[in-house]
Amino acid sequence: MLRMVLEQTNTSLFQDCVDALLLDLSSDKKKKDFHDYFKQEWLPNKEHWAFCYRLGLGINTNMFVEAFHRVFKRNYLGGKVNKRVDVCLLNLLKFARDQCFGRMIQLTKGKASYRVKAIQERHRRGLALPLEKVVHANENAWKVESSDGKNIYEVQRLRDKCSETKCHLSCIECGICIHCFVCTCPDSLILHTICKHIHIVQRALSFAKDNSIDCEAVIL
Repeated sequence: MLRMVLEQTNTSLFQDCVDALLLDLSSDKKKKDFHDYFKQEWLPNKEHWAFCYRLGLGINTNMFVEAFHRVFKRNYLGGKVNKRVDVCLLNLLKFARDQCFGRMIQLTKGKASYRVKAIQERHRRGLALPLEKVVHANENAWKVESSDGKNIYEVQRLRDKCSETKCHLSCIECGICIHCFVCTCPDSLILHTICKHIHIVQRALSFAKDNSIDCEAVIL
């Protein structure tokens, strides 16, 4: 139930889940301490952890910040406590320079970034979903049943083509980028990536186009 509260993307439904959770915790004496702790420490700060208040942030962890701090402190500050602002700024410039060169080397070698790899992984997951899970809602919206059949997510097409000249956050196989579609699943709203539901919708649209079939005839 805690996971359901965390991943709820609708504010009104989130409050209903919280009320149900508190009722469940208060009904058991063994859970009373956690009930009081959750109500006192976590609920007042719900905007910082609940998915429904963090839509579109594109990040759900601070591991990148921690990794940066570890590398910067050990490799650039020598593991010592920094006391001078000019020394800190100089090392930050060195860090930024090295990161730029590292990124240029990766692009030259053709290596995919972390976010591109995530998009490719979602594409493979989307291939495992049958087209029957997609239901046409209106001109630019589709409903997709989750793989376990417990949820229905809505995929919306924002634009036919990306407004950016060369968008790197795209799926080569599908020919879409992260700015073309949005889905109501946590993967799209929180992680800000092209989820498997978007991939299957695009696959259904491509199938209809390649076979000269009406989209609504394929996506019932």
